[in-house]
Amino acid sequence: MKTLSTPEVPLLTPRKETWMVVLLVAVQFTHIVDFVVMMPLGPKLMRAFHIDTTQFGILVSAYTFSAAISGLLASFLLDRFDRKRALLGLYLGFSISTLFCALSGAFMPLLIARIFAGSFGGILSALALAIIGDYIPFERRGKATGAVMSAFSLASVIGVPIGLWLAEASDWHAPFFLLAMTSLPIMAGVWVLMPPLRLHLDTPKLLSPWNQVKSVGLARAPQQALAWMAIMMMAGFSVIPYISTYLVYNAGLPEDQLAWIYLVGGVLTFGSANLSGRLSDKFGSYRVFWIAALVSTIPILIITQLGVSSMPVILLVTSFFMAFLSARLVPMINLVTTTVPPHQRGTFMSLTAAVQQMSAGLAALIAGKLVSELPNHTLAGFDTVGFFAIGATLLAIPIGAHLKNLLNHQKLSESFVPPPPLQDTDQSANELHTIPESSK
Repeated sequence: MKTLSTPEVPLLTPRKETWMVVLLVAVQFTHIVDFVVMMPLGPKLMRAFHIDTTQFGILVSAYTFSAAISGLLASFLLDRFDRKRALLGLYLGFSISTLFCALSGAFMPLLIARIFAGSFGGILSALALAIIGDYIPFERRGKATGAVMSAFSLASVIGVPIGLWLAEASDWHAPFFLLAMTSLPIMAGVWVLMPPLRLHLDTPKLLSPWNQVKSVGLARAPQQALAWMAIMMMAGFSVIPYISTYLVYNAGLPEDQLAWIYLVGGVLTFGSANLSGRLSDKFGSYRVFWIAALVSTIPILIITQLGVSSMPVILLVTSFFMAFLSARLVPMINLVTTTVPPHQRGTFMSLTAAVQQMSAGLAALIAGKLVSELPNHTLAGFDTVGFFAIGATLLAIPIGAHLKNLLNHQKLSESFVPPPPLQDTDQSANELHTIPESSK
């Protein structure tokens, strides 16, 4: 089986590589805050619009389902454009949609605005990871992936607490106004500091967009990676949307103290994401994943059955929960990005984002059906959601092992193929088409 060679990857200067990662983190930070801040705003939104848990689940799922649809569409197109221009266009659309969220005054306008925000924001993660996969050498890719994924932690440490404090001081519109304003200097930074990103365009396109999507989606390794991602998103997003409401009404946490949950948990998550990325580079992505995934079932079990508790206990449980969810995600993403070569990575990561978002939306809807609000506003059935999440996590461990073995087998098969002509041989191509020894 002969692999398609690719042009030699132009090594970025350390300064350009650093700026690229910083800007990608900033883009990730804003669109993740836009998505995540909806969860702790749940009690306020449910009161403001007089909606129940199922309707709130629809409000959350609207973002993820629209992101899934746009991700599928992007899989046909994303590898056809300069990645910098694609990033700018998507980020502009996301910023405008966020502004419309801030201007919404009723449930239906907010729902529509969330659909558009998801349509643009959902592709940004896939594009950021495709850029990392294209331009960061494998020996530093785990660290860079950890940095980009730690945007979730930064969102928890900085974005969500500030958003919640603004919402307490004003109303729920304020966080979205702040995000719309913050996106302007980030967009300017991408325009000025990020170089053109055309590596994938220099590879000859042998397939039409439709056939490229088919070639990626029907290959065994990408199929395993997509299934793995779907299961893990179900495991996380069945629990996440209702944590804030559960803590307020069941665990007795004052609503104005929610920001501290995200602040403290986010600090630990920031550390766990970066540590997980570094450990993945050293010991292998799958090994770090299965350990973090197995340990993460403990806080999932505790947090979904937590009764009235003190603030220190709540902080301990929620921080443990956030840290290990992040720790299991970074090595997973790092391994998933190695399943396809650069000229297919934009297509594949768009499909991955679509599967992620669709799975997250489906998980939120399932949880919304399992959870019910009692007359005293407490939630019933959240423990069932916890068991569902634990089962999905345990199922993902052997799926990840199968993907790792499949990639290793692919590497062994390719090692018996005679090397291509000298002009087609380069270390970067071999590195990007096979999984290195460090990932075993």
